[in-house]
Amino acid sequence: MGKIGIYIPDDQMPAIEKWQKELNLSEIFRRAFYREVAIRESTSKIGDKVVRDLVERLKREETESYENGRQLGKTDGNKWAKASASLRVFRQVFEEEGFDDDALYGLLDDDYSFFEEEYLENAAESAGVDCETFRRGYLSGFREGMREVWIAVRGKL
Repeated sequence: MGKIGIYIPDDQMPAIEKWQKELNLSEIFRRAFYREVAIRESTSKIGDKVVRDLVERLKREETESYENGRQLGKTDGNKWAKASASLRVFRQVFEEEGFDDDALYGLLDDDYSFFEEEYLENAAESAGVDCETFRRGYLSGFREGMREVWIAVRGKL
């Protein structure tokens, strides 16, 4: 019978040593291995065309979710920039290094008068799309809508 070595992280060795005499570790690892092989083999039976079709469908769904979010975000960003954004906020968003979408989301959560906690989730649900992808599109669109206003005013300051 062939033998292989299995790496066990140092922090797990105390548990191995504690149970080594009572448990047949070879049998446990063998069963886990066969279970994993069975999973892999059953999933590899899914046809290539089925996988391609699924990937295409999921990509379309992702694009639709992102675009729905981006369009709403652009409209909201434009409105919000015109009504509420301060010079400090414009500079933060467009001039600070590393001001990413998470920072923008935090800013909106603190500053955005019509941005409620559940706003994006509710908007994504009503559009029937993936919430996380919708959120990414929304924030990208929001920034885009704000940028249009910033470009129009920054040269006049």
